Amino acid sequence: MDLNFSHMKSDVTSELVGNVWVVDMRTPALTAELFGALANSLQLARNDTRVKCILIHGTNDYLCAGRNIAEFKAFCPSRSSIAIARSVRALATQPKPLVAVVNGIASGFGALVLLYADHVVAGQRATFQLPFVDLGIIPEAGATALLVRRVGELRARDWLMSGRVVSVEEAYESGLVSRVTHQTSALAIASDYASMLATKPPNTLQGIRRRVFDELARGTSESIPTELDYMNSDGHARIWQYVPHA
Repeated sequence: MDLNFSHMKSDVTSELVGNVWVVDMRTPALTAELFGALANSLQLARNDTRVKCILIHGTNDYLCAGRNIAEFKAFCPSRSSIAIARSVRALATQPKPLVAVVNGIASGFGALVLLYADHVVAGQRATFQLPFVDLGIIPEAGATALLVRRVGELRARDWLMSGRVVSVEEAYESGLVSRVTHQTSALAIASDYASMLATKPPNTLQGIRRRVFDELARGTSESIPTELDYMNSDGHARIWQYVPHA
């Protein structure tokens, strides 16, 4: 029987379609529970030998608009921080190719997911934002290091310091997304790409992904603990320490 990860109260569902693990994020904002659901889903994909590629998508309105701010303020740093750390670790240590689709808003953590993707397909109405500065927090998931390497230092400074909305045209030009297509075609195109990757030798694909990420992670491994320390610096005990591929 195919794996089917779903939680009654969760807006993160997953299913195995052929050899592609399809993760559907139907939520504008991730709560601690949903961060946990995402981490669990990625772990299931990692452990199942039938899964050759992972496809993450949202709705026509958003991939994800980031974390649930009300919950984050209520539980910071303990509950939300632990859940975020699990999701970061699941993304950063995921050995299998990851394809992402953005049809609407990808903000906060939703935008950071793209930095761990091997291929990103965006609809024409997609927008991107890293609004951490306006929330008074440092980006998680090693974003400061990964974003610099993906889009360049000056553009990364601009996006992170201004917190402005980035158009799909600018995202494509800067290398954040791989392809821009019609809104109604994005998911199908990404699905075809994921299915194509799933036909390739899995060990070779995973080796390529690991080597590329390891090159990026030379700076990222130093960035993640710094960001997490800052997020937990308001007199709270540090809950975790994480270095990618340690």
